[in-house]
Amino acid sequence: MLALFWYGWEIAADSWRYTEVSWNSPARIQIYFFTTLIPLAAALLIIQGISECMRCILAMKSGTWLPRMEDAREIDDLMLKQAADPEIR
Repeated sequence: MLALFWYGWEIAADSWRYTEVSWNSPARIQIYFFTTLIPLAAALLIIQGISECMRCILAMKSGTWLPRMEDAREIDDLMLKQAADPEIR
């Protein structure tokens, strides 16, 4: 992820410097906005990885996993809950 962030940052900086456009499109679509998404996505994945590592360290210290937030439920759990309780539909 660090390599993706580092080289993505360089590519995005060059793209912004040249205000890169798509030559394959007759409208000459500006694509430097989209190249910025590469380092942005890598940065978000790095933050998520740090968060998961911290959660694992806390789980090793306490011996139990910390519960996730209510809005971060798995879709399978929600579907099973809906199947069991007909009032949720």
